[in-house]
Amino acid sequence: MAAILVTASCAVGAAALTPLLVRLAAATAHRKAVTTTPVRLALAATLGGVGAAAGARLDTAHAVGLLPLLILAGAAALVDARERRLPDVLTGCLAAVVAMATTLAVVGGHANGTRAMYGFLTGLLLAIIGKGLSDRAVGWGDVKLAPSLTACLAWSGWFTVYLGLLAWALLILATAGLLAVRSGRAVIVPYGPAMVTGTLMAVLVTA
Repeated sequence: MAAILVTASCAVGAAALTPLLVRLAAATAHRKAVTTTPVRLALAATLGGVGAAAGARLDTAHAVGLLPLLILAGAAALVDARERRLPDVLTGCLAAVVAMATTLAVVGGHANGTRAMYGFLTGLLLAIIGKGLSDRAVGWGDVKLAPSLTACLAWSGWFTVYLGLLAWALLILATAGLLAVRSGRAVIVPYGPAMVTGTLMAVLVTA
């Protein structure tokens, strides 16, 4: 019974973050209407599902630690899906929060913190290499977002990092295919939604 209450509470709490997430996206977007009512409802349902899964599979500290990812990365992904850019203020704030939390964990002697630090550096290196190989395909917003996400993945373990990166690749390819079919021509692919979704999926699956 207690487990059910925790799961339900996490689901409701995560869904309740929808207005904050939408407001952050609207505040950092160049266009006025970032989401419509159907999108908000779908977003609330998605957040509720993530919250329920986190409450059922993660310990309290880990579940709470996903909040910055849900709020900041989620808002950035919303903007990216519509405008094909990741707002610097959101990716920068997320990186600062992740870096601070990782540093505190390392100083406190937490093994997960050390792994998360290496994950942060690994994500940064991979993103910079990707940017160097294909300047047009990888934006600076992607470079700024990637380290925070790989740090979150690494906190759960290196297998979670590998699974998360694989999820990124598959979801990005799927997004590119859908957009190409829909438009009938080459388009700019937003990586943010795929990266954030893949990260959450990997963390929850391997918990």
